Amino acid sequence: MKLCNSGKKYQFYVLSTVLFVLFGFSSFSNPVIDKNLLPPPVISPAGPVTFCKGGWLVVNNAGNNPTYQWQIGGNNIPNSNNDSLYVTTSGTYTCNTTSGGNSSTSNSVQVTIEAIAVTAASNSICNGSSTTLTASGSTTGTYTWIVPAATSGATISVSPTTPTTYSVWSDINSCRDTASITIAVNPKPIASFTYNPNSGCPRKKRKLFFNSTSQQNSAGNLSYSWNFGDPNSGSNNTSNDNNPNHSFVGSGFSSAGSFTVTLTVTAANGCSSRTSQLISIGSFPDATLSSSATLTTFNGEPFFSVCSSDLSSTLDFYNASTTIATNSNYQI
Repeated sequence: MKLCNSGKKYQFYVLSTVLFVLFGFSSFSNPVIDKNLLPPPVISPAGPVTFCKGGWLVVNNAGNNPTYQWQIGGNNIPNSNNDSLYVTTSGTYTCNTTSGGNSSTSNSVQVTIEAIAVTAASNSICNGSSTTLTASGSTTGTYTWIVPAATSGATISVSPTTPTTYSVWSDINSCRDTASITIAVNPKPIASFTYNPNSGCPRKKRKLFFNSTSQQNSAGNLSYSWNFGDPNSGSNNTSNDNNPNHSFVGSGFSSAGSFTVTLTVTAANGCSSRTSQLISIGSFPDATLSSSATLTTFNGEPFFSVCSSDLSSTLDFYNASTTIATNSNYQI
């Protein structure tokens, strides 16, 4: 009886084991894992951390075959999809991971980058110009420039004629850092002009004709700005034509004068060049004729007349010009 009962118990035990194997194995072949029971991904070093210039952050406990997306200040960092990230910017970093359909966010790590910086008043200058470089970030306040050599100070002025990279080093806490900046140099146009007539007396109203012979010099198309140095000519004192003309007024057409004519050309790249020439213009001589005869007009033209009963008369003519002292070449 005991043996029989014992046998039944034995049979029931075997059956229940088989059922567990058959049905229990099926339910555990695709287990549902509570992500809250998994350890979250962890960034190391845990921070806050300070790097000299830059350093690596690594995320662990991301699960099987995970994907990664690093963030700084809650914003995705482009092309940061590995388990490690080299950081060069101070800020708060996290890493979002996805594994087996479960997403997790790592701990936050505050990173401080100890590095100096160098900035320029202008990173691109025209040939012949200068720009100011300023270094910052050092805890010692001492900056040594590698290029240009043997130069120190937080601020320097440079005038490169070709594209040049400038470097400076200094200490910031326990770090020694070097910063660099490249200054681009753009070509300048070449300003020049001719004028005619360039000798003798100018033509009517002392008009001169100007011709720009300026060169682009690989700087792009040119615009023109003329100043004739003749303020008494009013709005005619300036021009934006490439080949203008100008009638010089000065103190009056009967007075000699010297005028500084300036041409400024500006290229498409923003660079400009200027040239000037001093032009001297003489006064027009006064030609006034007087006579013992009577001056009158006929058809708008002046002429001298003598009314006499004599068959012949003698007329005397005199040079009454006001510029006899400066213009002695007169013919009557």
